[in-house]
Amino acid sequence: MGTLLGEEYAVEKSRLKVWTRLEGVQRRLIRAIENRDKDLVASLLCSYVSIALDVDVTDAPWQEVAIAYSEIFSINRVDLSLPIFRSNPQVEESVLDYVGREWYEWAHMFAAKYGWTLEYIAQLEVVDALALMQELSVERVNNKEWDWMLSQNSRGYDKATKKEKFIHLPRPDWMKENPRGNQPRTTKIRKDLIPLGNVISWGGDRSNVEH
Repeated sequence: MGTLLGEEYAVEKSRLKVWTRLEGVQRRLIRAIENRDKDLVASLLCSYVSIALDVDVTDAPWQEVAIAYSEIFSINRVDLSLPIFRSNPQVEESVLDYVGREWYEWAHMFAAKYGWTLEYIAQLEVVDALALMQELSVERVNNKEWDWMLSQNSRGYDKATKKEKFIHLPRPDWMKENPRGNQPRTTKIRKDLIPLGNVISWGGDRSNVEH
């Protein structure tokens, strides 16, 4: 609960349509911050809050807008661990991009697959939409693999065995098995930072570490 322009407001989790619009503004905001464009940063912050609360905050005090932005951003952060997020791809600008395109991309994807109306898609819970998006991505990769298997491109010649071999279609990074399993990554640490005494390793072994 907060106050903007003398009116109280309540911050709630946004549904899919509003969330995609907020994500679009957030990406533009990050670029504006990186470019140190103060005027654009201020404009995008107001736009972010206006979209979330459905009210024009252009004339609101800066501190109130900043507080509202922080609250809205925090409540709309998605705490969902999906493999598709592992690749963390960099979103690049396209000549096809326009303000608000994020929503129509999601709407098109779900409408084409499930036949849902725009009104229904707009009210989807974000976590459900993200999970469904991953499943659609998996299905798309599987279909590509099937088409690949039926094509001549999937066959090659192995010089070592002098036989024909099957060539797998490369999968996205997030669909690949982790070769290290659940083992933590090895990180080099300066000797003076290693703790003294008995150290319990990840595998449960005890060893005496001396300087």
